[in-house]
Amino acid sequence: MILCIETSGPVCSIALLKHSTVLVEEKIEEANAHSKWLMPMIAKLFATHNYKQSDLHAVALSAGPGSYTGLRIGSAAAKGICMSLNIPLITVSTLEIIAYTMHLSHPGYDYYVPMLDARRMEVYTAVFNHNLQRISEDIPHIIDDQTPQLWKNGNAIIGGDGALKTATFLQKYSKVDHVPDVFPLASKMTHFATEKLEKQHFTPIHEFEPSYLKPFFTTAQISS
Repeated sequence: MILCIETSGPVCSIALLKHSTVLVEEKIEEANAHSKWLMPMIAKLFATHNYKQSDLHAVALSAGPGSYTGLRIGSAAAKGICMSLNIPLITVSTLEIIAYTMHLSHPGYDYYVPMLDARRMEVYTAVFNHNLQRISEDIPHIIDDQTPQLWKNGNAIIGGDGALKTATFLQKYSKVDHVPDVFPLASKMTHFATEKLEKQHFTPIHEFEPSYLKPFFTTAQISS
C-alpha cells in the first residue's frame, strides 16, 4: 500500500492506494488548517478502515509548488512516517497532478497547462503534451502577452487556481479554454505513485525539500 499526501493547495487530502486502486480517501477544505487536520486524518483513516501503517510500502507526497506552509506540513509528516516505518518516500510535482486531473476530465487537447496562483500577475506553471509528457519544467511565470507562447499557440487548456486570471488577461490576445476549479488531490496521485514504486524511483528523505520555485521571505516583527 501507498499513503498519498497532498497539502500544497486549499484542500488537505490523503489516500491509500493498493495495486493502482484508491482504497479510501479523506479530504477537508479549511483555510490555514492543514496542520490541524493532517495527522488526525491519517490516524482516523487507518483506525476507521482497519488498515495498519505497518502495511505501507511507501509514502507519496505532492512536492510543490504551492503553499509554502502547506508544503512544509506535508513534507514533515511524510518524512516522519517514512523514517519511523523505514519505508521510501515518493515525490510528485503538484503541477503534474493537476495536469493529470485535467487530462482525465478534458481529453483531446494538444497541451495541458496547469497554473497555480503565485499572487499578483504571476503563476507557477508547466506544459504537458497530449500524452502528459513534459514540454517544460515547473517554473514561475509572469502573465503577459507572450504567455500563449508557452504552448506555442496550439490547442491548449489551462487549469488550476491561477487559470481564471490568466484566461481573463489573455482575452484581448487569444482565447484559451480554462478550468479554474481544478485542485490537486491525493487520489489523483495514483498513476505517478504506483509507477514510481514499481520502478523504485524514490526521493532521498534527508535531502528532500519541497519545490517552492521562489525564495520565501518572512517579515520581521519589531516589538515596541
